[in-house]
Amino acid sequence: MELRCQQAINQLPPGAGSDCVHASYPPPEEAVYTTGTTMAGFTNGAPKIGNGMMTQQGENFECAAWTTEHGSGKLTVGFLFEEVDQAGDVANVNVLDD
Repeated sequence: MELRCQQAINQLPPGAGSDCVHASYPPPEEAVYTTGTTMAGFTNGAPKIGNGMMTQQGENFECAAWTTEHGSGKLTVGFLFEEVDQAGDVANVNVLDD
């Protein structure tokens, strides 16, 4: 399954806290959430930490248990950040899971 939406994301620098409401965001871009496998990475990246690659497996939803708390179903999406001062090229994966 795919869920396409417009989303703005920003990686806050160390020490910036968690005040996401007042952070500056770039314009929204298309984000594709999936219950399949999300892979995010750079072909010729320059990460300062790690390897600049992330993989995360989503999980199919079960319609009969749609309203069950902590039931089956996970959506994943990948994001890339280039030339982050403290980390270089960074790959991130978000997981939405109740």
